[in-house]
Amino acid sequence: MEVTLSGPSEVTITGEIKAIGDYLEIKKVIERMREDDISSITVKIPTSSSISSALIGFFLRLIHENKIKLTVYAGNEKLINMLEVLNLMNIFNVKRL
Repeated sequence: MEVTLSGPSEVTITGEIKAIGDYLEIKKVIERMREDDISSITVKIPTSSSISSALIGFFLRLIHENKIKLTVYAGNEKLINMLEVLNLMNIFNVKRL
């Protein structure tokens, strides 16, 4: 898994998101972005078929506690289906890549 800043408030995550280390790396990159006092974040996940519960919790905290507008672009149908089942499509403002 690789996390790259693809814009001032945009992160692209390539590869499978599996381990707690993946979550920690993603969190570190997004926390650095938040130091710039941004109000919205776009996360592009073109290939991963899932995201960890820790990452879901982190995204929820960004939305509800930090009042960040989150948009997730997902490219894998399995990930989109998982987010639908968990009723997170509207909360994470999920769009297909």
